[in-house]
Amino acid sequence: MFTIITLSANFDIYSQIKKAETFKINITDESGNKISGVKIYNSKGKIFYSNNNGYSNIQLDNDDKKLVLEKKGFKDKTITFDELTTTIIMQTTLRYADDQDKTEVAFGTTVKRKISNPISTVTPNDFGIYDNRILVNEIIGNRFLGMKSNNSIRGFGGSNQALIVVDGVLGRNINNLTLQEVEQISVLKDASSVAMYGSQALNGVIQITTKRGKVNRREINVRIDSGVRQPLALPDYLNAPEYMTLYNEALVNDGLTPIFNNALIQNTLSGENPYLYPDIDFFSRDYVKTFAPTYDIGAEFLGGNDRMQYYVNLGWSHQASLENLVPDVNKGVNAFSIRGNLDFKINDKISSTLDANLLIRSNQSARSDLGASVFQFGTTFLPNQYAPILPLEYMLLENNDVLTEKLAGANIYAGGILGYSQTNPTPNPLAAVYAGGSQDDMTIYGQFTNTINFDLNSLLTGLSGKTRMSFDLFDQHRLQYRNTYNFYNPFWVGNKIFDIDGQGQNDQQGLTQFVTGLDYDMRFGASIQLDHQANIDNIHNFKTTLLGYYNNITTDVISDDGTRQTYKYPHLGLSTSYTYLDKFILDVSATLNHSIKLAKGNRAGLSTTSSIGYILSEENFIKNTNFIDFLKLKVSSGVLYSDLNLGLNSFYLYEPLVNLDGGSFNWQEGVGNNKVSFIQGANSNLGFEKRVDLNIGFEALLWNSLSIEFNVFQTDIEDKIIALDTPYPSYYDDFKAFENFEADRYRGLELGLNYTKSWSDFRLNFGGNFMLNDNTALIRDENRQYAYQNRQGISLNPIFGYQNLGFYGFEDFDANGNLANNLPDPQAVVQPGDIKYVNQNPNDDNVIDNFDQVYLGRGYNPISYNLNLQMTYKRLTLYLQGVGQSGGISPLTNSYFQVTGNDKYSESVVNRWTPATAATATYPRLSTGNANNNFKNSDFWIYSTSYFNLSRAQLTYEVSENLCKKLGIKQLSIHASGSDIFRIAKDKDIQLLRIGSEPRTRNILIGLRTSF
Repeated sequence: MFTIITLSANFDIYSQIKKAETFKINITDESGNKISGVKIYNSKGKIFYSNNNGYSNIQLDNDDKKLVLEKKGFKDKTITFDELTTTIIMQTTLRYADDQDKTEVAFGTTVKRKISNPISTVTPNDFGIYDNRILVNEIIGNRFLGMKSNNSIRGFGGSNQALIVVDGVLGRNINNLTLQEVEQISVLKDASSVAMYGSQALNGVIQITTKRGKVNRREINVRIDSGVRQPLALPDYLNAPEYMTLYNEALVNDGLTPIFNNALIQNTLSGENPYLYPDIDFFSRDYVKTFAPTYDIGAEFLGGNDRMQYYVNLGWSHQASLENLVPDVNKGVNAFSIRGNLDFKINDKISSTLDANLLIRSNQSARSDLGASVFQFGTTFLPNQYAPILPLEYMLLENNDVLTEKLAGANIYAGGILGYSQTNPTPNPLAAVYAGGSQDDMTIYGQFTNTINFDLNSLLTGLSGKTRMSFDLFDQHRLQYRNTYNFYNPFWVGNKIFDIDGQGQNDQQGLTQFVTGLDYDMRFGASIQLDHQANIDNIHNFKTTLLGYYNNITTDVISDDGTRQTYKYPHLGLSTSYTYLDKFILDVSATLNHSIKLAKGNRAGLSTTSSIGYILSEENFIKNTNFIDFLKLKVSSGVLYSDLNLGLNSFYLYEPLVNLDGGSFNWQEGVGNNKVSFIQGANSNLGFEKRVDLNIGFEALLWNSLSIEFNVFQTDIEDKIIALDTPYPSYYDDFKAFENFEADRYRGLELGLNYTKSWSDFRLNFGGNFMLNDNTALIRDENRQYAYQNRQGISLNPIFGYQNLGFYGFEDFDANGNLANNLPDPQAVVQPGDIKYVNQNPNDDNVIDNFDQVYLGRGYNPISYNLNLQMTYKRLTLYLQGVGQSGGISPLTNSYFQVTGNDKYSESVVNRWTPATAATATYPRLSTGNANNNFKNSDFWIYSTSYFNLSRAQLTYEVSENLCKKLGIKQLSIHASGSDIFRIAKDKDIQLLRIGSEPRTRNILIGLRTSF
C-alpha cells in the first residue's frame, strides 16, 4: 500500500514537471511541524525558500536529478527524483550538531557539539557582508578567543609562530590568503587538539579550510574595494635652524666651540635661498604622500553536480607607494592570485581532489642597497646637509661657457641637477632614487595538493581511507636595474651657482641587471590515514583515525659548510573519539614523533593526550530550566613531545664537535702541526622538549541569546635544551654538552561573550573576548650574585635595566666638577643634566655597574581583549571593533629618541635639560659624544605598550531583493570602511611611530559585494 502511494506521488510530480515548470512541495519536521526558511537548490543552482507555512514553489525541468535542502537546526537533505514527494521531511538535530556546525579538527571533521577541546572557530561567510576585511591575517589576531597576535596562541612560544595548516597541509604560508577564499578558520589551542599534527604543533595550530564547490550550486561572487592609505604617524625632526642651534648647544655642553654661526642660522631661517642654505624635511608632502591609493578585486566561481564540484578564485590587488618621488620607480605592490579546488568521483568507491594555488607579487621601488627610500634616508640626512636638487634657474650661465658645457653633459631631474657637498661628503640619497636605478622584489608562491578518498565499507562497515600529497614552492628574488650617475658640488657667488664639480660617475642607464635570491622554501608532504566510524544502537558512537604523516621542508638557509639542510617531520598518530548518548564525549590520542635532530636510539617521542566533554544541559535538572539552553563542561590534558625549537643550527647537538683548523704550532725541528680544538661535548641522551597541558572550561548558551566560553589553562614547556654554565668552571666551556634542563610556564584564563537580540527591524549583536595570560621562567640555569637579578620566577621576556633618579643637578658636584655627597661612581664622565641612577647594593660598593640592573617589567601584555558591536536596522548595518592590551612595556632604543654623536635631532630633544629648564626637563642634556651614561638600559627609556584601538568601522547597505532581481543579480551590498580609526594610549605617539621603514597606515575603503 505504501509503495503504491509513493509511486502515485512520484507520478504526480513527474506529471507536473512534464506539464509545467513550477509545482508546490511541503516541508515539515518529523512531527509534522511546518519549516520555514529552508533553502532549496535545484540542479541548475537556483535557490528557492519555504514560506511561513512550509510551502515552496520550485522549478524543475527534465534535466533536474536532485534537490538539496538546507536549514540550520536540521540535517542537510539531498533528494533524487525517484525519492521526491509532495511532502519532504527534514530531520531535526541537537543544538550545535547540524551541518552548519561542522568543524574541521586535526585530520577530520566533527560538529561543534562533539568538541571537548578549547577550539575557537569562525566562518567568514557569517560576517563577510558586515566586516569586509580582505586578508585572513587581518582578522586572526582580533576575532579569536585566545589569540595574542596573528601568530601567537595564548603567548605560547613567545615570538615563535603557531603552525599554519591549510586544507590539511602543514606549514603553509597565508600572508596573501584572502577571506573570500576561506570556508572556515579554527584556532587549536591545547595539546589534545593539536597532537595529531605532531612535532610542528608545539605552539598551537591555526587551521584554515578553503572553499570548495557544492552540489547543485552555481554561484559567481565578486568583491571590489577601492580606497586610500593614510600614514598614522611620521617622524618629526627639527628643521635646519633648530638643529644647528641645538647642535651648537651640544658642543658647548661638551666644552667645544660652536660650528654654526648666527649669520648662517639666520640666512637658513629666512628661506631666501633654500639651495645655498638648505632646510630639508624628507617627511613633508614634497616627499611623502598624504594618501596613497589601494585597490582590490576578487571573483569566485563555484558549482557542481553529484559527480564533480569546482571552486575557482581570481584576485588582483594594488597598493601604491607612499613615497612621493619618481612614480615610474616607486610603483608600489601588485599581486595576482588564482586558486582552483576540484572534487570529483572516480567511481562509486573512490573520489579525489585536485587543488592548486598560485600567487605572484611584485613590489617595485628604488634600490634598497643604496638606501634609496625616503623612510630610510630621511632618518639620517641632516636638514642642513645640502640641497639634493640644484635648480637650473640658479645657474649663472651668462658668459659662462664652462658651466654651460658641464650642464650639457648632465642629466636633468625635477628641473635641476643632483646636488652634493664636499663639506658634508655623503652620497646624495635622493640621487639614488632619481638616477640609481630600480628594483622589483618578486614573490612567487605555488601550492599543489591531491587527495584520494576510499570507501572501504566492503571490508568493514564504517571504514574509509585517504591519501594526501602536497607540494609548495616559495621563491622570493630581487631584480635590480643598476645605473651609474653623477652628482655635483656647487660653487656659489652670491645667490648664483657659477661652477659645479662632478663627484660621481658618468650618467648611464640600464647597464646592469642583477638578480639575487631573498628567500626560498620548498615543502613536500604526504600522508595516509584510515578512518572508522561505528554506531551502536544510537547510544555509543566511535570514530577512530590512524595516520601516517611526513613533511619535508627545504629552506634557503645554508649551514657553515655550504650545505642546504632539510627539515624532516615524520609522525604516526592514533586518535579515538567516543560519544555516549550525544552528551558525554571522550577523546584520546597517541602520536609517535620522530626527530632527525637527536641521536639514534633516542629519536622517538610518544605524545599522549585526552579530553572529556560533558553536555550538562542534557540532564533533566538543567534541561527543564527556562534560561539554560546549552551547557558543556570540558577538561583536556596531555603531553606533547617536540623538536620544533631546534632550528637549523641545532642539528647534531648530541655529538662532540671539534675544530680541525684551530691554528698551528711548530716543533723545534721546524716541523709544523695543526691544532685541533673542542667546540662541543657529547650527550647521546639528549631528548625532546615536551609540552605538558591542562585546560578546564565550559561553553554555554543562555536565554537563547547569550553565548559564553570560558577556559583556564596551564602549559609547561619542559626539558628545554641548553648548554649549562653553572655546574662547570669557565675553562670547561669548550667541553660542555647540551642538556635538557630549562622549563617555562604559561597560564591564564580566557572568556568569550556574545549577545544577540532582535526587535522588529532592529538587530543587535554585541560581544568580545578577554584573556589574561602570564608566563614564567620556571627553571633557569643561573647562579647570580644578587637574587633580584635572577630570571627564574619572572616573566619569559623580562626587561632589565637601571632605575633612574632624574638628572644630576649643580648641587651634586663640588667646585672642581667632581661628584659630591658620596654619590656612587657612574663609571662615566657626567655633569649636570645627565641621568642619575639608583645604586641597588650600596653596602657592597659605591659604583653604578651591571649589578645595579633590576627587573623593570614585562616585555609583553598579560591582558588582551577585543570588542565587537553590530547594529542592523532593516538593510543598514554598522559594525565596530575595538582591540586592546594592557600591562606591558618596551624600551626606547632608536636614534630618534636616543640622540648621540652626529645623529639627526627629533622633536624628542626639545624639552632637554638646560640650566634654565632644570626643574621641568624630560630629556637629558645634549652632547656630541656617545653619552655612555645617559643611554643605558633604564626605566628612563621605557614606554607603555598598553592601548585601546578602534580597529575597524564599517557601514553596509544591502540592496533589496526586488531591486537585485531588476538588476539581474542575486545580492548586492555597498560598504564604506576604515581601519585604525583612533587609539587611546598613554604613549600613543610612540606606539604609532615607525622609524626607518614605511609608516603604519589607516585604510579607508569603499566597495561592493555582489552575487550572480
